[in-house]
Amino acid sequence: MPLTFESLSHGTIAFGFFNIESDMLLCDRYFLFAENFCANIVALVENAGDTSYRAAWEVQTIEKAEDIRPDYVLDMKKQIMLKSIGIFDNIEFLD
Repeated sequence: MPLTFESLSHGTIAFGFFNIESDMLLCDRYFLFAENFCANIVALVENAGDTSYRAAWEVQTIEKAEDIRPDYVLDMKKQIMLKSIGIFDNIEFLD
């Protein structure tokens, strides 16, 4: 499903895709969990009146264009989830 927004001067602008099966957003060669994306958008809105706001978003990178396919992204999601619950705590990952 394409992700879009309405610009003031150029109409509808597509900036990425949402994959419902993986619950992840793909923007060019970067992808992130939808839950993290939504939390970051909430933080942006909550700080909209501030003169300055900085945030670091946790995103994953797909280096090769040919790897942008559902099975690769789902495998990456699985690895990220396993790593986040500590299964790989003592394993060094190679890039």
